[in-house]
Amino acid sequence: MTALVENRRGEIFADSTVIAKKFGMKHNKLISVVESVFLDYPDLRGSSNTPKTIENHFTEERDYRGQKYTAYMMNRAFFSLVAMRFTTKPAREWQRKFNGAFYQLESQLILAKANQKNLQWLEQRSQTKLLRKAEADVIQQFVDYATMQGSTHANHYYSLLTKATYRALGFIKFSQPNLRDTLNALQLSWLVTLESLVQASLRKYMNEGIQYKEVYKRVNSDINQFAMPLLFLEAH
Repeated sequence: MTALVENRRGEIFADSTVIAKKFGMKHNKLISVVESVFLDYPDLRGSSNTPKTIENHFTEERDYRGQKYTAYMMNRAFFSLVAMRFTTKPAREWQRKFNGAFYQLESQLILAKANQKNLQWLEQRSQTKLLRKAEADVIQQFVDYATMQGSTHANHYYSLLTKATYRALGFIKFSQPNLRDTLNALQLSWLVTLESLVQASLRKYMNEGIQYKEVYKRVNSDINQFAMPLLFLEAH
């Protein structure tokens, strides 16, 4: 799944190509709206005489199937000025989702900075790295197990099992910062416990000689069953 926003240059931006796709329109249509925003707020574009008051956006030249185009990376304020000009129901729904994604990533960046100053958290984080390596070793055993049974893309199970674990715990992963650096002590404990479960389940089903695809399905089921009560506790 494509992230709605991303951390670039130490700030949070939304990509115009992603916005256009989610809003259900062609990219050039969205850019025409961006241009209308510049007409109404010329200070946002900036020039040698009137520099931008804030780093509200930047552009990137891209190529798609031989066609060159300009993509805009927009911060929350600039995105809001563009998004408010769309009144369709899908656009309104995605406006809320984009704003939620801005807030989520902002919160993660704040937590990541705070965690780096917490000595107790840093010690716990160091311990989880060793446990993560242990899980990776077992997943490698499963990759070899699946390959021996004919799988041609067994290496994908590293990311598949990691994503399944994060998803079950309700964690949202961005490219930056590292998701584990944004978790609090309790969430780290949950993650480590669930990763230990993944190890145990993989070993169990491989020892039983179960076909690799079925092993993956069962481990996924174990992950979700374990995480469900944790999410219920967090919600209450």
